[in-house]
Amino acid sequence: MEVTSIQDLFLYIVTTVPLYAAMSLLTWKLSSPEANLLPAVWVIIIHIIIWALFFFQSYKIIDINAEKLGHPIESIHHYKFSQVSILSLAYLMTFGSKLAVVSMLPIFFFATYRENISMIDAGFLASSFALMNLIARPAGGWLSDKIGRKLSLHIFIAGLTFGYVLMSLISTEWPIYLAVTATLICSIFVQAAEGAIFAIVPLIKRHMTGQIAGIVGAYGNAGAIVFLTVLTLVSPSIFFMLLAGCALVLLVIIRFLDKPKDFITEIMPDGRFVKIELD
Repeated sequence: MEVTSIQDLFLYIVTTVPLYAAMSLLTWKLSSPEANLLPAVWVIIIHIIIWALFFFQSYKIIDINAEKLGHPIESIHHYKFSQVSILSLAYLMTFGSKLAVVSMLPIFFFATYRENISMIDAGFLASSFALMNLIARPAGGWLSDKIGRKLSLHIFIAGLTFGYVLMSLISTEWPIYLAVTATLICSIFVQAAEGAIFAIVPLIKRHMTGQIAGIVGAYGNAGAIVFLTVLTLVSPSIFFMLLAGCALVLLVIIRFLDKPKDFITEIMPDGRFVKIELD
């Protein structure tokens, strides 16, 4: 991906580190005594391959951008890579936590209400978290267009913070319908936030929308690896509180997002600049 400043060049390289770190984390987890799926020699080989790829990618990032950054770049071509990094962290929190929660929720419901439901029933109840994606994610993108992209993202992240706090309080004393309601509330905000994130992606740099979306999307899967690893170390209630804490930190981070413009400037094949209104 092309960047437009030396600072962004180094930020781009730093932004790729968590993706490789997540793969190393997964390798370590698969080789742990609990899993015992990878022998020690393969763990070393995989780690070497992962970080060799990182250094190769870093070299290619510098190689592709070196000549371009050696000359002044017109202001119309400038964009801030920090915006890509912030959206990547936002997707790590939203999509990553969703994958982690969807993975653990059936067992969580069964362990909490084992006297009243079967494992199959617990799976059906847990599916409500993923099912809301059919409505909430498109609604998140639609509301972003209607009330403002940065504002809507703030609202959704604040909502999922509250949702995870609510889920951390679920216990055997709660009736099942109330636990499912709390799950649905959390799910709506998590998945609406995902839609709001991708409503912003094309506005960073239109002709690189696919590349930017690829980085942002990859962070979601990296987040799932991190959160599922955390889950193996703590209880479900603490896990949900940690997710709420991460969402609260994200709420602060997204304040540094630039307010998306009401237009984008497109360079036509004949060299003309055309202003495209977004409304």
